[in-house]
Amino acid sequence: MRWRSAGRKTLREIRELLGSVGLKLTDDGRPIGSPNEQLLLELAIPILETTPGLQSIIYLETALPTTRKNLVFPLKKLPLSVRAQNIGVRLEARYLGEIAQLSANELLAVNNAGKRTLQEFKELLAEHELELGTSIPDWSRERAIQIEKELREEILELAKERTETLLATVDGVPTCLEAELWRLVRAVAKERNAEVLLKLWGWNGNDPRSLDSVGQEYRLTRERVRQIEARALDRIATHHFDLHFLRRAISLLKNNVPALDFALSEQIHEVGISRAPFSIWGLKEAAGIFRIRWPFDAISVKGKRMLVDPDDEPKFRKSLQVLRRRTSDRGLTNTLSLASEVGLEDQRIPVLKTFIELTASVSWLDEAREWVFLPGLSRNRLFNLCSKVLAVCPTIRIAELRRAVGKSPRLTIVPPQRILSAFIERVDLGTVSSEGIITANFGLQNAPTSDSVEGLMVSVLDQFGPVMDGETFARRSVDAGVNPISFYIYRANSPLISALGKGVYAKVGAEVAPGTVEDIVSRRKMAPRISEHGWTPAGRLWFGFELSLQTMAAGGIRIVSFVADLVQGEWSVYLPDDTECGSATCKESFIWSFRKAFSLLGAEAGDLAAFEFDLQARTVRVRVGGPGLFEQIEEPATLPEEDDETADESLMPNDNVHIHFDAPAALRKWPSVNKQRVLRVGEAVRPYLVVDGTLDDCIQQFMAKPVSQHHLYEIHTEPQGELVSAVLSSEHIVEIARLRDSI
Repeated sequence: MRWRSAGRKTLREIRELLGSVGLKLTDDGRPIGSPNEQLLLELAIPILETTPGLQSIIYLETALPTTRKNLVFPLKKLPLSVRAQNIGVRLEARYLGEIAQLSANELLAVNNAGKRTLQEFKELLAEHELELGTSIPDWSRERAIQIEKELREEILELAKERTETLLATVDGVPTCLEAELWRLVRAVAKERNAEVLLKLWGWNGNDPRSLDSVGQEYRLTRERVRQIEARALDRIATHHFDLHFLRRAISLLKNNVPALDFALSEQIHEVGISRAPFSIWGLKEAAGIFRIRWPFDAISVKGKRMLVDPDDEPKFRKSLQVLRRRTSDRGLTNTLSLASEVGLEDQRIPVLKTFIELTASVSWLDEAREWVFLPGLSRNRLFNLCSKVLAVCPTIRIAELRRAVGKSPRLTIVPPQRILSAFIERVDLGTVSSEGIITANFGLQNAPTSDSVEGLMVSVLDQFGPVMDGETFARRSVDAGVNPISFYIYRANSPLISALGKGVYAKVGAEVAPGTVEDIVSRRKMAPRISEHGWTPAGRLWFGFELSLQTMAAGGIRIVSFVADLVQGEWSVYLPDDTECGSATCKESFIWSFRKAFSLLGAEAGDLAAFEFDLQARTVRVRVGGPGLFEQIEEPATLPEEDDETADESLMPNDNVHIHFDAPAALRKWPSVNKQRVLRVGEAVRPYLVVDGTLDDCIQQFMAKPVSQHHLYEIHTEPQGELVSAVLSSEHIVEIARLRDSI
């Protein structure tokens, strides 16, 4: 090495060259490398005289089974010091057999390798009946990997034997999770260090701690604690521990999530896995150290943590968004509906209740915690509807209030009376007596303005009512300034107008003398009405009936033969807000599987229910309501966008109103002078033809005319029910145009 340019590589080449002919340097224990038989023959040097005893020779393919297992034993599974592990990495050695083929000098030639490391490798090889300088002529990394796979079970058993030998030096067989983990830590660390590790990893039952926290308690630096941990982890990695209690604990978690972490800790204790409640996060730390899969995610809930299945974590987060949305558009919801909407199974509803209770400031409306809402939102549709009704009728029975708010086509779920009563008192709208009579709290109600559509209709009923037949009600409302089309929309949908019978109406909560309704019905001439089944304006078949307790419990109903013949087979069930609700089956004259739909819609005995069948899409839409339900189906219409805002009489519906705009029509104009109609005494003055085409053509031409001349035009067409008359005035045309544009 003192020669110029001579280095470690040169020294190694000289040693191998000398070793090929059985020679060595003075300081070498024996020749380095394998003899070169061809070179020895060329130099006429007898092979047997130079090579005996210099090397142990083992053939990988013909070695004894125990020797083969030792040769292909992975270094990462052996209890090596950090320095010895680093030497193995620098040598790129993977198996014990690759270390055995090295000489002592080759090991010492590696950076940071000294006599202590050399002795460590010698002792390790001796434990496995091997030694340094062993020759393995048929060794190859590829073949070693293949043999390792073939002997995987035998190698694993060998590792277990080493682990059992190690654990035999500690306490006896553990009887709980704490004892099991203490035994493992004590086997790889000294007693004081073991205590440090138990607190660091949370294996003493408490949550895991930081390096700084544990170091301060034992007056150790953060780096020293890290070194203690690293050394223990290295030793643990070389063994195969049988973790009976740890695996039982993780199995218990799988069967009980989602749940709060402290509840799971208690369960681990209650079933006898641990001596005391054991930290879930200590279990997670143990699973990571021993390479056991941890199949859970955590959600933070107001300082508390919940363990959930990774697939369920987004469902729980979504439940908060759905709860807020449903409180806004329905006023409240029930947990069955909430779980269904976010995709959670029914058996997980109790955990869902706990989650939303801890996450949001919810208000439960029943002892079973099935109905819930979020107080304090800027908008609550049920609150707005109830407030409007109570403003008009401060004292009303809960059953009548429920029927009133149920008329709103946007309120897809109307809660049962007991839930609605609790809601009224919870939001401070009024008090409910034991007889079910609501007394409103003044100051919170939202009365309609006197010039709004509802305000005008209520004033008509106050002035000429309290009960009126439909035709008289319509005529007097129009005379009061209500647009005819708007009248029919609000008559069917306003919670302030009650339908007492066929074509008989009153203000909500009005006191009606006995016999009044019957007298009006007997005096008016009514066209026969579809009773329990028919076709909607959209061409869908519908069937309606009154709900009974038996029907709600069974979830099925017998239907008339005409309907049954058309709806045989399977149907997808939907609620009014397009929420899917399972499937239903019709066989012969019976249709069933609507129990969940009735529950989600808050149905009660005495309510009317209707099935609306889309024969092409094979869907059935379930609706529940009061006496006006069938009328809503036959004459569908909707209210303006917000229930709690004053509605202008010119607002038009944008859903479910069906007008045939391709019907024949003629746009006519009255003769005029200075934009005023001309009236000639003694002459029959009639409007002259401007456009002859469809209703849509005439509306387009009319809307293109100056607004100041609209009063001179009218459209003549075929009547279409109550919404389109034979002659349409300019005001009527404007309303229908708005309807057409909004569809």
